[in-house]
Amino acid sequence: MALVHGAGVIEVACNLLNPSHVGGDDVQGLIERLGREEGLLVGKGYYTDYTADQITQRYKDLLIKNSYHT
Repeated sequence: MALVHGAGVIEVACNLLNPSHVGGDDVQGLIERLGREEGLLVGKGYYTDYTADQITQRYKDLLIKNSYHT
């Protein structure tokens, strides 16, 4: 998905359906390569949600926290 943010600025958004197979770094690398081929500047990507590792850590933290309250 391409989102226009004013003159000459376009944000490319994507949904990582299987990030363990194709992750953000893979997408970033592809966008950078395609941008170079077209003579465009490419900024660093970002996540709008938790990564799988962050979700796992938050769950572990929750389990540990709850184990102290039982």
